Amino acid sequence: MCCNEIQKAFKRCSNSDYYFVELKGKRVKKGFDQIVATIESLKTTMNLEKKSIYGFIVASEVKSPKNNATEANLKKSFAKKHGVALRIESTKLFLKL
Repeated sequence: MCCNEIQKAFKRCSNSDYYFVELKGKRVKKGFDQIVATIESLKTTMNLEKKSIYGFIVASEVKSPKNNATEANLKKSFAKKHGVALRIESTKLFLKL
């Protein structure tokens, strides 16, 4: 695994979804880049399909969604090119599985 890739990825066995998680201070864009790099490097070796990929960035500082076009653009880009959805949360991530 390269230094530009994340170190946390999980596979949900019940449906074969993959969750890529990056913990960040406030550098959300760097977390996005790391998740994408990891997905791209594993896509062929693990036979990952876009419909089963989810990204999560947990940051200590996240700007208000109303004031953050950058994060909105990252989410759109992720959904268009890399996976189902990208969630960006502050410190605590609540996910209903």
